[in-house]
Amino acid sequence: MARQRVPEAFALRLELVCLKKIAYYLFAQGSSLERQLAQLATFWHGEHLGGPEGAACGYWRHSARLTEVSDARVQCSGAVSATADARALVKHLCCLPRHSSKGCGALLLELPRSLHCWRLVERACAAASAPPPTAADEPPPAAVAGRWHSRLRESLGVQLW
Repeated sequence: MARQRVPEAFALRLELVCLKKIAYYLFAQGSSLERQLAQLATFWHGEHLGGPEGAACGYWRHSARLTEVSDARVQCSGAVSATADARALVKHLCCLPRHSSKGCGALLLELPRSLHCWRLVERACAAASAPPPTAADEPPPAAVAGRWHSRLRESLGVQLW
């Protein structure tokens, strides 16, 4: 049995189980932090920056604090998703059958497309490579007259977006 490196395999499995527990702890802490950042963002959501020109045409910007908290929340959300994927991968590795004739889980068979982060990256790449919207995609100017974005467009002197 020692020649077939079975003790090493069990030691490696024990290390993977410990890694899975660490990933779960990081996932739980990250989820808690993400929830706290969301609560903090709602606290500062009404804080807007604007000037006399912003008040005249009806647009505003989020404050620097809200922007910073929102960016941190998005980064935390990405880290939580990556940690959840890592934990799921390690968990499926720990649950592999001892005999090679038995199959493994669907998550391992469909890698990397079975990971949530992979799907997020695919969607981001598709959005980045999508052609810009054309004028045919936009509503006619009469349909948006009087709305805040038409007032903003007029105040900035830019074309239709």
